[in-house]
Amino acid sequence: MRTPFAPLPLLLFIGLLVLLVSFVQVGALTLAFDKLGLSAESGFLLLFVSLFGSVINLPLFTVSAEAPLTETVPVALRGLLRHTAREFHGRTLIAINVGGGLIPVLFSLYLIGRGELSLSTVVAAVGIVALVS
Repeated sequence: MRTPFAPLPLLLFIGLLVLLVSFVQVGALTLAFDKLGLSAESGFLLLFVSLFGSVINLPLFTVSAEAPLTETVPVALRGLLRHTAREFHGRTLIAINVGGGLIPVLFSLYLIGRGELSLSTVVAAVGIVALVS
């Protein structure tokens, strides 16, 4: 059975994880955690909960959808991608990712609730980030 994880990206991920742990332990991220009102331990916990929560999707609702095109991957790239065909049921599931959506939103609400910034400043910052994105 083929695993969905290629060895090189997995090794790169583990290396980056070790690098992140090193930065936290050395104190390079301590200033950022302090500005957010977090200790090094709680900031590290937030990072890991977000990382491991990224494998969890919470279903919200479904919408009707049209069948996708049969072959959307260019011929030159077919050997690079490990794509498994899924059965099409005419519905698309809309979900929120715990690590990439729910935890950052909850943490952002916590930071807004601390009340150090005015609501207009928060709205302007969100607008600027949305525009740049």
